[in-house]
Amino acid sequence: MILEGTNKSIRTKYISGIVGRIEIEDILKNKNNAKNLKNVLLISIINPNNKYQIIIEILNKIEDFINSDSENVLIPFYQGNGKYINKKFDKKNIAELLEYKKELEDFIRKIRKSNNLEDRNSIPLDKNLLNLCHDSLTVSFWDIDFEEEIGNYKPISNEEARKIAKFIKKYASDVKNQKKKFLIHCSAGISRSAGTAIAIHCILDYNSNKDKFSKNNCKIISHSRYMPNKQVFEKIIKQYKILS
Repeated sequence: MILEGTNKSIRTKYISGIVGRIEIEDILKNKNNAKNLKNVLLISIINPNNKYQIIIEILNKIEDFINSDSENVLIPFYQGNGKYINKKFDKKNIAELLEYKKELEDFIRKIRKSNNLEDRNSIPLDKNLLNLCHDSLTVSFWDIDFEEEIGNYKPISNEEARKIAKFIKKYASDVKNQKKKFLIHCSAGISRSAGTAIAIHCILDYNSNKDKFSKNNCKIISHSRYMPNKQVFEKIIKQYKILS
């Protein structure tokens, strides 16, 4: 089963594509995919909130710190590829904080020029598009690769991981028998979706044994596009074991 529009995505025996938001909409809207979509199990990972509004809140927090008597502050710091860390700034490294503030301001300014402060990936996919697939699951969590939350950004919860684990378990037999395949998307198709994908392979190929999985080269991990979210991987595996 090959879907048009997944040519830039890796494909495996269980997965027809690991893609981003723009890509998934193009795939679902492509009439040439209609027949194959009937065998697709879609996992749709969206943002819980509008990320642009959160960036504005971070800017306000930076501004408050600059004008306060506080010696230091923890700020969600963007590392690229959708990933944040909690970074401590103090008055001694204020120059770095001001540079970061300028980067965020420039980003928001560009977004405002487009007259759209709406985060596309915080909106669920249209139900008519979801219904083109055999079945679908929509979950929402941020791309945080730590246990703790970072500002307003929270990692995948046990509840969301359990939803994914149940969805995998429900169709495990059909997928193993090549009757159906998973199609997974997140915002960029790099981290959260890839973390979900390697969890699927660990579950179906190695009965959730992470040690055995780690000793075998998974081409998703070694692929240049993907940076699997480890928290997503770990929590889905944990919840699947509980279900079993």
